[in-house]
Amino acid sequence: MDNNVLRERISLLGPFLGDAISRQTGEQTLDTIETLRKGFIQQRRAPNEANKQQLIDFIASLDNKTLKNVIRSFSIYFFLANLTILYQKRLVFGIKKPLSIMIAVCKYIYS
Repeated sequence: MDNNVLRERISLLGPFLGDAISRQTGEQTLDTIETLRKGFIQQRRAPNEANKQQLIDFIASLDNKTLKNVIRSFSIYFFLANLTILYQKRLVFGIKKPLSIMIAVCKYIYS
């Protein structure tokens, strides 16, 4: 399986999910997600206790509604990423049957 192709396909999910989040929960939630996403990427690349604490404090400051939307958004993103991996495996291994659950979920999410 070509990881570059897979990475490219998964990266396509971001803008679609970002648009859906913005429409459903507002720009504030999307901005919060982007702050966390960039902060954790920075933390993974260059671990730093101050940065880690800043992220923890930022999460602790979120109200319950925003926190729920952030958690839900990250969960949906990783669910879609996993579906993309399953789809890629289907292509690689030549499985002819469609992944009906993937189609149903995508229709639900993007409707």
